[in-house]
Amino acid sequence: MRTIFIVDDNQTNLLMAKEVLDGTYRALALPSAEKMFDIIKKIMPDLILLDMEMPGMDGYTALIKLKENPMTNHIPVIFLTSYSNEALETMTLNAGAVDFITKPFIPAVLLNRIRLQIEIIELKTMLSTISQRLLVGNVKEAVILANEYRKR
Repeated sequence: MRTIFIVDDNQTNLLMAKEVLDGTYRALALPSAEKMFDIIKKIMPDLILLDMEMPGMDGYTALIKLKENPMTNHIPVIFLTSYSNEALETMTLNAGAVDFITKPFIPAVLLNRIRLQIEIIELKTMLSTISQRLLVGNVKEAVILANEYRKR
């Protein structure tokens, strides 16, 4: 089961998002970016849902810190925030976020966008594995892996 961090200082937002994700994903609700960085040392998430405005470290600063660290720069970050303006959305996407969803969110939309990012992770992993097989000359195994993925 994929692990998703939900980072938001608002308890209601944390509970709503966790309720939507539970059952499909392992969702960890975290009340601050600082707490996220504490937990990430022990648990590496597959994706992070990140609020923009939080006391202490804001979401944008947290994104920059994640992207600067080679251990965390691969983690997709989706902003889940009440802010809605083109400049902020563009700024976060340019800094490395993969999506930007405004609150209140629509549960089906949130799940779909997360699912798409998880599929991208799986495709990248599969392509990397196939490439490694091809580099060592194991064409037969690479073809088998590609065919197995295609059947899904």
